[in-house]
Amino acid sequence: MKICFVEGKVGIIEGYQIRFLKGFQSVEEFIKNPPDRISFSGDTISLSGAKFDAPIRNPSKIIGIGFNYTSHIAEMDVETPSEPFCWLKPPSSIIGPNQAVKIPKMSNRVDYETELAVIIGKTAKDVNESEALSKVFGYTIILDMTARDFVETDRALFKVKGFDTFGPLGPYIVTTDEISDPHSLDIKLWHNGELKQSDNTRSMVFKIPKLISFITKIVTLYPGDIIATGTPAGIDTVKSGDRLVAQIDGIGILEVSIED
Repeated sequence: MKICFVEGKVGIIEGYQIRFLKGFQSVEEFIKNPPDRISFSGDTISLSGAKFDAPIRNPSKIIGIGFNYTSHIAEMDVETPSEPFCWLKPPSSIIGPNQAVKIPKMSNRVDYETELAVIIGKTAKDVNESEALSKVFGYTIILDMTARDFVETDRALFKVKGFDTFGPLGPYIVTTDEISDPHSLDIKLWHNGELKQSDNTRSMVFKIPKLISFITKIVTLYPGDIIATGTPAGIDTVKSGDRLVAQIDGIGILEVSIED
């Protein structure tokens, strides 16, 4: 199932159209209270004419993972972490597809980081790796925009990761039944038409079950929460007028613009 949020309504993508659901005001509400049987409102829209919003708009938390691809570790010339390197990214950073990332006035370097986003489906605390994937609702794409010039001074990554618009998300969520192996997905990004990131999720240092197990030893994950699982090599700096196109096989394409 591909579930989305379009024009203030929750929809399911079926072929070349979106069928809207009855009784749900947000995708988060659907995840938290999944119906025994889906009811449709009768309204539809063409997929080609749909203006997607972020499928998750108000998670309790977004957890970012750093240095989780071997290629990115080499690119940044750092040691491979012995355990997942995590931080909190504010939900207020979320924007949807075809919206604009705003370059903060106080930053001189904003980079893109293309990442597979895990959407939690069930409350999870102290989860074992063997049961971790059962807590996942689905997957989407997130661009973990990063004010790289603050890395040395902002130890909590509050400014590095937290500015408004620094979390483009979408275009929709693909549920776990359609992703047989989240660790075998090609992940790519084009910067102004040039392919800059190209890897596969099999290159993750810490796989999704390990991430969920580790995180839930520290905090409880709730339905709708997001884990941004790390970026491969190929990060670069953006400027006003740029266009980013991120793609993960089996999930879709997330495109955003860059503005001052």
